[in-house]
Amino acid sequence: MEPTTSTMQDRLEALSPRLAKYAACHATPNLPTDDLIQLATEEILTHCSITDNDTFMLRLADWRMKNAVRRERVYTARIEEFDLESECQGDEDDELIITDLTDQPEEAVVRRELVRRMNDLIGAMKPEYATIISMISDGKTQREIAAEFGTTQTTIGDRLQKIRKMFAEAGLSPALVMA
Repeated sequence: MEPTTSTMQDRLEALSPRLAKYAACHATPNLPTDDLIQLATEEILTHCSITDNDTFMLRLADWRMKNAVRRERVYTARIEEFDLESECQGDEDDELIITDLTDQPEEAVVRRELVRRMNDLIGAMKPEYATIISMISDGKTQREIAAEFGTTQTTIGDRLQKIRKMFAEAGLSPALVMA
């Protein structure tokens, strides 16, 4: 379906509306939409190749945005906690030392393992289920998927329940791929 002669820039331009949608959902006062789009684009450029499919790129970008928001929340909570401790103790001379937790080797290993486990699980599923996951990841509704399969929305809902159950049994969150 995707043209093989496209460049990474063309791919990013095609994905930009979805990236903007994801970023708008995850944006916070400290991490506005534009910053999240920049982080997601950087993640795609760093970790994806031209042969990767759109679904993989979007999942990776969405993961990066969610991770940035989570880190910002943890950072903010730690700063607020430190400020409260300083106010209670009255120590004005204490220096705040912040360890940057980005790109730690352990995090990269966990991420690779998670991607491997998800790919193994999706590869072991019926092709129809993998297609449904791909379509959900692309932002299609159950109604649109049902129309493409020539079935009812209820049937697609039942299949999604089975998919979620498979992910739960494997100890994975379906939100990782169906974001």
